Amino acid sequence: MQAILQLQDLMKILIWLCINPWLPSEASKSSTWREIKAVELCVLAFLEKLRGSTVTFDTDSQNGASIILKGSRIPELQVLALTIFNSCRKNKIDIYTVWIPRGQIVQADYLSRIIDIDDWQTTVEFYSYLDSMWGPHSVDRFANVDNRKTKRFNSLYWNPGAVGVDAFNSNWSSEVNWLVPPVLLASRAMNHLVECKALGTLVVPKWPSVPFWPLIF
Repeated sequence: MQAILQLQDLMKILIWLCINPWLPSEASKSSTWREIKAVELCVLAFLEKLRGSTVTFDTDSQNGASIILKGSRIPELQVLALTIFNSCRKNKIDIYTVWIPRGQIVQADYLSRIIDIDDWQTTVEFYSYLDSMWGPHSVDRFANVDNRKTKRFNSLYWNPGAVGVDAFNSNWSSEVNWLVPPVLLASRAMNHLVECKALGTLVVPKWPSVPFWPLIF
């Protein structure tokens, strides 16, 4: 069986990988490490869809393509290769890699230069303080695998471990929701919270001139 993912699914994970900034500890690593890490994230994000399938990854990294299949003598690269191998073995996924010249991935290069200026988060200390007063929060509705504040979270694009993509597709009732939405989605988040008759903690900037501000009061 060959895995066939919807174009929308593929674009969501691709865009997330491109615009989600690497953590400082990740950005300092080699380009080969980042190439293999991207494959690992794709596999983990799509495990349910890929189970029992044959998957081919196209990459412009010759080293990355080889290491995914054969491993590496470099410990940190070997760890990634083993994670991919074990995930595929447990889920009966046959994985192959194909090297393609950089000139044939113009669209991916373009997406990699996009910056998500709406992405923001609170500090762990700030979350812990509010969680101690109004929690425990059960789900983080606007997060990704790197900045989530609860074990369960919704993400804008496919992320490893996400319970759903696009928080507004979920019913927020029966949960204590942690809500740190992009500023442009603050009004929609408040309306959805009311429609679901749900509980939650909403965090927004103190910005009286924007449309969502009157809704708070």
